[in-house]
Amino acid sequence: MPMTLIARGNFPANDFKEFLAYVKANKDKLSYANAGLGAASHLCGLLFMSAIETDFTTVPYKGTGPAMNDLLGGQVDIMCDQTTNTTGQIIGGKVKVYGVTSKTRVPSLPNIRRSPSRG
Repeated sequence: MPMTLIARGNFPANDFKEFLAYVKANKDKLSYANAGLGAASHLCGLLFMSAIETDFTTVPYKGTGPAMNDLLGGQVDIMCDQTTNTTGQIIGGKVKVYGVTSKTRVPSLPNIRRSPSRG
């Protein structure tokens, strides 16, 4: 199942390049929500932090629902979760999306494009 890297709707970055720069510059101020320790969303966040060699505060929840509620409410900044859990919020414009963990286009997310540098 593809995962999507999303942020609260008023996150200041408009694209992945801005997102990455903002995350690295503000790592001590950012919080990353996940559905609980060991959940796919937790592992996705750990992998992302490892890939960009930057750590930020991880906030484990008891499931995707509570994590998403706090992301929508602005209590946390970033989340990575399955497209089945994030598509409605993305299409509704309630969160910003910065990436998808899929080699191909995700049909439910027609506006998500692969970076030209990634093929």
